[in-house]
Amino acid sequence: MKYVKIDPFEKHLEEALPDHPSQLYFILMEDPFERRHLAERIAALLGIPSTYCESDELLLQLESPSMFAEKGVIICDEVSAKEIPLGEEWVLIVTGEKPPPFYKKFEKEAVTLDLTGEKPWDRKSRLQRWLLEHARENRKTLNVDAAAYLVEFSHADFALLFQELEKALVYAGEEKTVTLEMIKTICSLDPKQSGWQLSEAVVWGGPVHLGDTDLYGLIGQLRYQLQLGLQIASGKEPPRTSPKKLEKIRRMGLEASYYLEGLKELFNLELKMRSNVSNQGLLLDHFRAKLTVRRK
Repeated sequence: MKYVKIDPFEKHLEEALPDHPSQLYFILMEDPFERRHLAERIAALLGIPSTYCESDELLLQLESPSMFAEKGVIICDEVSAKEIPLGEEWVLIVTGEKPPPFYKKFEKEAVTLDLTGEKPWDRKSRLQRWLLEHARENRKTLNVDAAAYLVEFSHADFALLFQELEKALVYAGEEKTVTLEMIKTICSLDPKQSGWQLSEAVVWGGPVHLGDTDLYGLIGQLRYQLQLGLQIASGKEPPRTSPKKLEKIRRMGLEASYYLEGLKELFNLELKMRSNVSNQGLLLDHFRAKLTVRRK
């Protein structure tokens, strides 16, 4: 059984565990901390002891009798073995960025979650839910706006977001609710934005943190955002765009002329940058200012 979305996978776990576990789970995700976090959640739902195992020790571990009274869970990341023996003594959770060599052999009987093609907006939603759940497990309520603020830094590793939430939970003390103000006070988060986040903030408004961003690379991303807005303002439905982003752009209510003028200004900006004008940051500020005036 294979899942490519987190929601149906988690629903399956809730319905199947602990009474009807699979002998084998595959968790395929890019971030190693996220893989481990999910594997630990599966082990917790199973309600039986778990152990971590290095890839080169997995075969020996599987062939050894469980030290636990009944069954045990083995969690192993990035398995390199070509064959594995499955027995009744163990539930095996294999995690990795890609399927292990023996995946095809067990694909039909295993339960697989493959999030290697997960959309960025789906990942942010998943991480936000996980942060809210972790707070509840610690008998605290994390305000939704505080969770949303944390996942705005989803370009950072989930391990960092998790660590910052842990700090906030301690900081809250006897307070039952972790607020946005607490998060902003105690958490140390890098405000660095990706090129896509920067281009969205420039075109539609929002805080901009340039840092050491490659401005030449940003030109192409700005062009994409302006062309996307032009398509939507012209009544077209761009492919491969999230419904949430489509709705956000439509709510801006900007006319096609805004995007057309923006594309002209972007062309002028690119010409000036290629003319070796030294202060490129100032050029971008002028470009942003022109767009801001036209949005009003």
